[in-house]
This record gives sequence, C-alpha cells and structure tokens, in this order.
Amino acid sequence: MPMYRLADLIVSVEGAGEYTLKQMEDYRCTGPVKIVPQIRVEVTKAMTLRERALEGDGFSDEYLECIAVYRAYCEQALLHDVLFFHASALAKDGSAYLFAGKSGAGKSTHTRMWRETFGSSVTIINDDKPLIRFVGGVPYVYGTPWDGKDHLNTNIKMPVRGIAFLEKADTCRIDRLCYTEGRRRTLEQLFRPARWEQKQQNVMCASRLVNTVPMYRLACDISAHAAVLAYETMSRG
Repeated sequence: MPMYRLADLIVSVEGAGEYTLKQMEDYRCTGPVKIVPQIRVEVTKAMTLRERALEGDGFSDEYLECIAVYRAYCEQALLHDVLFFHASALAKDGSAYLFAGKSGAGKSTHTRMWRETFGSSVTIINDDKPLIRFVGGVPYVYGTPWDGKDHLNTNIKMPVRGIAFLEKADTCRIDRLCYTEGRRRTLEQLFRPARWEQKQQNVMCASRLVNTVPMYRLACDISAHAAVLAYETMSRG
C-alpha cells in the first residue's frame, strides 16, 4: 500500500486509480515507513459519486476520485491542526505569503507577477490548494499534489508571514485587516467539513490563524508595482 507525506503526516491510500497515484507521486514516501499511518484513506465508488454530486458533471471520474482522496485526507487532518486553505502560496527569503480571494480575483496572476518581478528568489509552494499546519505554535504552509489548472506546486513547507485577500483595482493599495474581517474572509477560503466536530475544529484553527498571521486587503492591478508593494508591506509584518 503506497504511503505519502502530506503536511508532515503519513497517509496511506488504498484502492486509488492510476490518475490519483500519478498526481500524488512527488509526495510518496521513499523507502520503508516504520510508523503507523496517522491518516488512512480507502477509495470507494461512493466517494466519487459524492464528488460528482458536489462538483457537477463537467469532470471525469478519475479527477473526481483524486479530489475525493483530498477531501478524505482533509477531514481527518483537521484533528491534527491542519487546515485546507484555498489560495496561491509562494515562498521568498525563507517565508511564505498566501493570496486568496473570490474566483477570478487574480491569485495566480499576482503570484506570476512575483515570479516575473523577483525572479528565482520566488518559489511557488502551491497555486490553488495548499495546507496550513501549526507546528510548535508556528503556522507553516505546505505544498500538496492538488495544485490548480497550471499544476504548480513544490513539496516544501515554509512559515507563513502574511495572507492577503485580493481585489481587482486600477490602482494598488494594501491595508491591514482587523480580526473580525480577517476571520470572516479566512472562513470563506477553508475546506467545509460535514461533521459537527470537524466544523468546530475548523473554526478554532481559523481563529488561531487570524490571531497569529497578519492579514491584508490587497487591491491591485497586474503590475510589478503590485508585487513590490505587497512584498514590502507583508515582509515587515
């Protein structure tokens, strides 16, 4: 049975098809794993059918199975203080920066501007579905195999320095969010579990994240200036 390391948790995946296994290959544990998996995922037809009911008919069974595996992982990982956060995450100078927002807000475009502006000093951790986990009280963002349409991810972890919620604008401006607004926007970007105890854990971890990481509203255009403004502000915390 293949074993994977996701957010520093050992995960076993049983019954997955070729598409899912290929997607997860870069996160597969190499060599013998001497500890019992902390998370177990057993793929069933019912999981794929559930995803189709949620996502609609525009996706293949293979893709829906892969997403179902991620959902099963996220449901269990909440108990280990792991959050799914819908965002584009990048690393620069030893810290991670996350950019979230509604569909079409320009998350991938903004992270592309960082790469074009700062060059090889920027690494894309995950362009769509990173994970955040508290380790010793510090929130780290992790790459995952589920990485958006452009398939940009790196199997690394970095401490989170700041989170910005993007809005399109003709001029650039960045403002620090208060706790209430930061929490509201954070909850909009999280995985939505079905069970009551998972929902409570989700809210608790989200509140902890907002209390720990500076959060911003970033109104920006598509320009190098937007990337520089975001970095100079968020890197100072």
